[in-house]
Amino acid sequence: MIYDIKTAWFLARGQGKKVMILVACVALGVAARVGIGSFLGRLDLALYREARNLMAADIEITSHSPISPEKKEAIRGILPKGSRMQDLAGFVTMAASAASGKSRLVEIRAVEPGYPYYGRLEIESGTGAVGEGARKGDLPVIFAQKELLAQLGEGPGGTVRLGRKDFRLGGILAENPDIGAGFFSLGPRVIADLRDVEGTGLLGARSRVDHSVLIALPDPSAVEDTVRRVRALWSIPDERVSVRDPRTKQGQMSRSFDRLGDYLRLASLVALLLGGVGVGSVARGFAAEQMTSVAVLMTLGCPAGRASRIFFMQLAVAGLSGGILGAALGTAVQNFFPLFLSGFIPVAVEPGPDWPSIAWGVGMGGAVAACFGILPLIEARRSKPLDVFRGEAPPPVRLPVVWALGAGGAALFTLAAALEARSPAKGAFYSGGFIAGWIILHLAGRAVLPGLAARRRRVPWFAIRHGLSNLARPGLRAQAAVVALGLTAFLVGAIAVHQSSLSADLDRSGDGDETPSLFLIDVQDDQFRDLRVFLKEEGAVRSAFSPMVKARYRTLNGRPVRDLGSSTREARQARRMRRREQNLSAREEPGPNERIIAGKWMDGGSGGEVEASLEERFAGRLGAGPGDVLGFDVQGVPLEARVTSIRRVRWSSFLPTFFILVSPRALEGAPRTWVGAVLGLEAGTKSRLLFSIPEKFPNVTIFDVAEISEKITRVMDRMSWSVGFVALFSLGAGLAVLAGTAFAGARQRRADAAVLRTLGGSRGPVLASIAAEFGTISAAASSLGLILSVGFGWAILSRSLNIALLVPWREFAWIFLSLTALASLAGVLACLDAVRVRPLEALRGL
Repeated sequence: MIYDIKTAWFLARGQGKKVMILVACVALGVAARVGIGSFLGRLDLALYREARNLMAADIEITSHSPISPEKKEAIRGILPKGSRMQDLAGFVTMAASAASGKSRLVEIRAVEPGYPYYGRLEIESGTGAVGEGARKGDLPVIFAQKELLAQLGEGPGGTVRLGRKDFRLGGILAENPDIGAGFFSLGPRVIADLRDVEGTGLLGARSRVDHSVLIALPDPSAVEDTVRRVRALWSIPDERVSVRDPRTKQGQMSRSFDRLGDYLRLASLVALLLGGVGVGSVARGFAAEQMTSVAVLMTLGCPAGRASRIFFMQLAVAGLSGGILGAALGTAVQNFFPLFLSGFIPVAVEPGPDWPSIAWGVGMGGAVAACFGILPLIEARRSKPLDVFRGEAPPPVRLPVVWALGAGGAALFTLAAALEARSPAKGAFYSGGFIAGWIILHLAGRAVLPGLAARRRRVPWFAIRHGLSNLARPGLRAQAAVVALGLTAFLVGAIAVHQSSLSADLDRSGDGDETPSLFLIDVQDDQFRDLRVFLKEEGAVRSAFSPMVKARYRTLNGRPVRDLGSSTREARQARRMRRREQNLSAREEPGPNERIIAGKWMDGGSGGEVEASLEERFAGRLGAGPGDVLGFDVQGVPLEARVTSIRRVRWSSFLPTFFILVSPRALEGAPRTWVGAVLGLEAGTKSRLLFSIPEKFPNVTIFDVAEISEKITRVMDRMSWSVGFVALFSLGAGLAVLAGTAFAGARQRRADAAVLRTLGGSRGPVLASIAAEFGTISAAASSLGLILSVGFGWAILSRSLNIALLVPWREFAWIFLSLTALASLAGVLACLDAVRVRPLEALRGL
């Protein structure tokens, strides 16, 4: 073993740059994965530590209806001695400034004295306390985040109306336990006294309010037992009551970041695999440089197995070094992600190593290096000393072996993708698309590059002709660079397509009267006609309203709905969708944002049968399709409906849309509310309605569609920046593959340079030919990758999101030009040593 180690070290001398590139290929992929994993791991740890502070209590009981005094007494009876309890109400409403006439959506927290039990309530520029003004006969005091003061044009001491009551802005709310606890908030937070809010008309039976009871225990270790006793007071989840502890709160907040985390982990997997392509390219060149020395050893009696073992030891050490370097780099990189997600993370993420992510990243890096290093190792093992001395290429690996290695690699990649996405279905979809892109790029590279080389005679400049001729030389293996750079362009282009298409879909400025301006919810049945009249009087002529009835999903085809024991993400999402309170609505015909994709629209049914139409993804989670019969419990009244159609919905239209639509007559007489959209408002009319609707109908919640669109766009921008940051590692890995390709053909390039220099050429034409070669490779790869990103974007946007595709030509041009320039520069830098070698020295080494 000692002899093998010394021999491996001896043979690696003089190959420092190749070893550095090999280490860099592994390190870049590992750094991306470890950076993302460490950030998400530290975030989850911070959420766990801060969950109690964010919840402001040990236990939180929440209901959509007021919790009765009898229930509160029952709760007090089972709490440990020394426990504290207080009420809290949370809801969304409009805050209006009488001075400026501006209105904004806000999130109200109506609290009692003593709030919060945990965490801090920090006020800046404050005068007075919550509830103090009302006790002195003055206006009651509220505190708001500074965003609201800026939006309303008010300062501390100004007057703000909530519902039917005026309040004085006592100061700026700098810190509140659950500010930012969700990934997406509907408006600035406002803290008010619960007793003062009761006079606004916003807490009536018609209003959508989360009524909560906060509990602080003397001993936090008693939380689990107390939660179990409290839950026994209700038949959860049959009633609209939730009992949460800090662990539940942590899980709910973590789910806000799950989808982004999965996407980032999958994106880092691309960087890791591109690094593997670089490992294969560099390993092949590394082996080619040492084959003469290995052939000498084999001639002197060294067995072929020992020679292969020496070569494998070199790869293993380089891969391990790359994994360790990548882990260190990734741990440092995690500090950048809070910058990209600033304003959306509810806690401070402390820097530090996340050992599970480091172990997983280093392990995956080693596995990738081993997988991609196997084929060059087999080629080196099959080489015979005599063939090496003659300068002949090693015999090709048999096709069945190549296919077996490819199938094994695809299976391992699919498994890794499923683990990263925590979903076998998503892992299979992602790996299938990636493998398909890989195959397409490889085949396209084999077809395009020789075609470009064949047209070199039409180019008048010798340097470019010479660079194009290298595209068809089999020893240079340019297809690996095409695959790597093409996948890099594909990843970056897919981000640009998704962001531009979604932004265009949210920008409804060109749709005229069909543009939703306001969205209204919680319109009571007896208010509906008065509200419609009021809207017309105020100049809002166009509106679209739908009834909504609460129900519970009970049976499918007469059988009780049972949850399967599967723990996949899809199974958990399906369970949540089945268990939640369902919103039923009715409509005479599909909306303008809906399209029937299976079955036919409701026609009234035969024999008085109630019919239903389901949204496509919701139907999949229920496991229902046309012909199935769904059973619901509408506040104690059973209702059965036969599914006649499946709809595809464009949710970003902001029109009233529901997962379940039933025959209109089925909801007659049921307790219902209305939701609606007011369309095509001018700026003045919209501003007036934002102020007047809360005053006349205080229980109605209003959403400014333009403001919500802006928030969604900001969230998407932050997410895109985060994914784009990961894409930089893919770009680095792609350039490393390009450098590996250059090193793999170092012998041929030295010979070319020597011949050209011997014939009187200078270094300039040689460098120009290298730049033309790698620039052409990158241009072809970037074009193919961007074309694939358009196809992938169309498939995702049209089928999953029902959004029209918009190709971002300007961004595509920047991606194309940047990749081409960087690839040309990387190729030239990688081949400098081949150009600098003296002609006689290069010719002697052939």
